[in-house]
Amino acid sequence: MKYHWIMWGMLTACGGGGTGGGTALAGFDGLHDEVTGLGVTPVGDLPTQGSASYAGLIQLDLPIDGTAQTFEGAFDVTLGFDAGGTPVTGSVTDLASDAISLTGTLQIDNGAMNPGAVPSLDYQFTADIGGALDESGTIYIIDGTVAGDFYGAQWEGIAGVAFGDITQGTTVDIFDGTFVGERTP
Repeated sequence: MKYHWIMWGMLTACGGGGTGGGTALAGFDGLHDEVTGLGVTPVGDLPTQGSASYAGLIQLDLPIDGTAQTFEGAFDVTLGFDAGGTPVTGSVTDLASDAISLTGTLQIDNGAMNPGAVPSLDYQFTADIGGALDESGTIYIIDGTVAGDFYGAQWEGIAGVAFGDITQGTTVDIFDGTFVGERTP
């Protein structure tokens, strides 16, 4: 299943697009390399109670104004390890590309932990991502999914993918992206 999501994301990313700011991309890439370089945390090493909060960056390839562009923003999420409660919640803010800043917050909710995940096949957690983004009075509705894994011996980081639909008026398109975060105290 995981392989299919990654391939879907790679195929949709080929639809064109620009790049974000040069130093912002280096910051994202550096953080992504640092976190994923820790290696995926084995599911058996994850806690079975409590929660952990993560802060980082997200990059979404959004077809704003007709052309797919990379928008980078702040990514915050809390992951609960208990069998009950709210396992995955968070938000995305401050999305911007080289030329466009979007206002609005995307909510991350309705999440689930996958305690039986085999990281080479599927993700350790998933959640919905959605909300309205405003680009100078034009409203875009995001409806998608985030899916990721924990990284490090002490689950110090998370990284994964985002994908879904973006709607403006009656026009529906697709988007994809990547996120990374480090555990906060």
